[in-house]
Amino acid sequence: MTRKDPALFADLIQRELQRSLSLPEEDQWLAGLKLLEVVLTEATAEEALHFSTPFARVAYVCQRFRLPAPLPYFLHRLRRGGDEAYSPAQWVGICRKALLHVLEALTGQPIAPALQALAEAPWPEREAEHPIQAFRPFIRLSVQRVDIAQKRFWAVSEEEPDSLLTVRYDLPDRNAPFTPVLDQLEKWFRLPVTLGLIDVEVDAKGILRPAAFVLEPDYLMDVSAIAECFKGAEVVLQSYLLHKFLPRLPTPPLLLGQVANFFLDELMGRPGASFRDTFPAVFQQQPLGFALLTDAELRELAQKAQRHWVNLKKVLGADFPQAGLEPAFCYLEPTFFSDRFGLQGRLDLLYHDPVPDGKHAIVELKSGRPFMPNIHGISPNHYIQTVLYDLLIRSAFGRQSNVGCYILYSGQTERILRFA
Repeated sequence: MTRKDPALFADLIQRELQRSLSLPEEDQWLAGLKLLEVVLTEATAEEALHFSTPFARVAYVCQRFRLPAPLPYFLHRLRRGGDEAYSPAQWVGICRKALLHVLEALTGQPIAPALQALAEAPWPEREAEHPIQAFRPFIRLSVQRVDIAQKRFWAVSEEEPDSLLTVRYDLPDRNAPFTPVLDQLEKWFRLPVTLGLIDVEVDAKGILRPAAFVLEPDYLMDVSAIAECFKGAEVVLQSYLLHKFLPRLPTPPLLLGQVANFFLDELMGRPGASFRDTFPAVFQQQPLGFALLTDAELRELAQKAQRHWVNLKKVLGADFPQAGLEPAFCYLEPTFFSDRFGLQGRLDLLYHDPVPDGKHAIVELKSGRPFMPNIHGISPNHYIQTVLYDLLIRSAFGRQSNVGCYILYSGQTERILRFA
């Protein structure tokens, strides 16, 4: 709607807000939250990205439209439905003011004169916060005690084992998505528990304010297994455990994926190889799996494999040079581990320019077609996979590494190599 007529959208929202002013206070509050949800959803409608939580959507809108302080702070408080920090009347005023300012930033349309007083009302005082005096990218702690009521815990770090550090969580605009897990920490784990803190602000009183937490970072989780939990617009965490028990049967799609990976390896080493000479070697990769196929399935697989071969030769001969990926600096199936993020993963292909501050590129091969693709034409689970690989690369080569991520859909006829 904003893409077609921003003025109309702004007018409709402001008319609804004006109409809600005559409602009882509780209904005004509910109407304001609903209108704010509509505006935030519209702000991300054109992105076609997956937002697994309201926190992610609000954080993206604040960054995308560069919303000035303290608007992001109050938006994060509002997405949680308010609390006892302010009176119901104050929350209604906060919601109206935030709605109008977000609407103005989204549409570029001025606030209606009749609502100008609501937008100009002063923000209420925020809870006292101490200024940030230090920043640490990573701290490894051993949690000793958790206070759910105060939303903080006390821990000992490896660098300062003689000091008990205080860590705050459930901060609306910083680390609130981790609250459900941290509240259950003592229930499911026996303290002390090892915890990694990411992007930690240290205030004047020495209290730590992390942006993210990694529980038991020494237990490395596989990137591909995590990514498969992202099913279209949903996040199904149970699928991680389910896949631990399901057998991996040698189905034709699974075998075709292995064939495509084998072709990529062969063509990287022998660019002039032919399909006729290379295809017989695929039977040596998993002979029992191919033996279970019928003749018809085998012929169909061979036909599909030839299309993948042609596409891979095209990508390596034309798309790779255009993207600046030189075969001499490409590495096949390198494995990375990170005890900072608790991740491990094996890439299909890594481009690593050896010059200082050189470019890195991740290329992940997919033999299937994208399912519910995002704005870049990439499946949500494939996109998440590149994000996690990006974390691994930056963990190994430095946070400021120049990393490009690509998905290579070898079975597609258009845009075979897609930038993530």
